[in-house]
Amino acid sequence: SACRVSQQKIREQIAELLGREIKEEVRRTATLHCYGGCKVKDRFIYDGIKTCVAANLVLGGQKECVFGCLGFGDCARVCPFDAIRMTSDGLPAVDEAKCKACNKCVVLCPKKLFTLAPSSKKVFVACRSKDAGKETRAVCPVGCIACGKCEQICPEDAIHVVDNLAVIDYNKCTSCQKCVQVCPMKTIRIRS
Repeated sequence: SACRVSQQKIREQIAELLGREIKEEVRRTATLHCYGGCKVKDRFIYDGIKTCVAANLVLGGQKECVFGCLGFGDCARVCPFDAIRMTSDGLPAVDEAKCKACNKCVVLCPKKLFTLAPSSKKVFVACRSKDAGKETRAVCPVGCIACGKCEQICPEDAIHVVDNLAVIDYNKCTSCQKCVQVCPMKTIRIRS
């Protein structure tokens, strides 16, 4: 089960050869926690090497939101399964059908914007900003403002505002989408 990229049938064959029992794993998908992209202005003109890693070395990148996606597509280039492509919004989009949860995008992203979330859980927070709501709103029109509406409406107590950011506990979340409906910034989204 340690080989994330192999198919279930191959895992079963390996387990049989080794005389081991294979545990059923929860399928995971790379999930991007940013929705700002082109909606966030640049603080300065970055004229260096066009990679997220390089841009991040210069004052945390060119974007006004220092927590957000820099948009140079390192994640798309590193994905061995062609599961990530850059959109016209300047953001990476993950193709769930192609994603093997290999973890390369998670490790490479200098802003730590990717996680491997359970594929069955469709709700996610598309933000990583730890700034207070006023500061977040000043630089990103779709960032989490820590209003707490999601926390109040969740019937499973699965979402809490921690350090000015909504955080979902996938062990409790039932993907009821009530948090999506009340989020004033549309930061809590449904994975397509």
